[in-house]
Amino acid sequence: MKQSELQHRLKTLIKNGKSAEVQAILEPLGYGPAVLDEAGQKRLDWNRLRRLADDLLAVQKKATELEEEVENAASSLATKFKRVGRRMFKHDKPALTRLGLYPPRWSSAKKPVNGTANDPDQGEPAAETANGSRRPRRPSFSTSAKADRWQMLFSKALELPEEDRDRLTERGWTTERLTEAVALVEAYAEADIDQQQKIQAYNEAVSAASAAAAELEAWYKEARGYILAEIDDLPPKKRARIKRLLGL
Repeated sequence: MKQSELQHRLKTLIKNGKSAEVQAILEPLGYGPAVLDEAGQKRLDWNRLRRLADDLLAVQKKATELEEEVENAASSLATKFKRVGRRMFKHDKPALTRLGLYPPRWSSAKKPVNGTANDPDQGEPAAETANGSRRPRRPSFSTSAKADRWQMLFSKALELPEEDRDRLTERGWTTERLTEAVALVEAYAEADIDQQQKIQAYNEAVSAASAAAAELEAWYKEARGYILAEIDDLPPKKRARIKRLLGL
């Protein structure tokens, strides 16, 4: 049964079922005013859960937008820095290794779900084969994996020898900029945690609303069945009028 239909049927039965004429039929079946009031309160609680779910969905979408905004900014910085680093230290394998840019990573770019460009070289550390050689490993595009790679990238840059740091500064990558990049990556990780919490809260509200709807639908169908059985032997006109009055 659609939620809108269930809402209407419940409201009609609960409201009109309290009339003296109808109570003469319903109360002996166990549907006196107190029972109808209890069902009415459950309907109000169900509506409250539905509104809460809608509110939480809006909050979750806002958190998702914020996470994507921070992720795009952090991804852009990481890509720019890696390009500078590879160019600047192309003949300095130890420096590239410290930055996590050597040996080369997975070479096949994968387009992420949000449409932002990934740097295919920032994968996991290369795996060793049985003979000790190195082979590329497919990078993980999970939030935690990306945040960890970017965090290591900028943190390692801050730990480079002074002469290497000076060369980076000449290309615009000052200590301040690198420190800000680290903070941005941390903000990205925190935004993801916040978004996951918002998603969980929304899912819990939806589950609670669905459970409330299922309980009320079962209650209504059971009440309808008992009432229809009880009025089956009434004169046709009266039976039709009772059914219309209760929305059965």
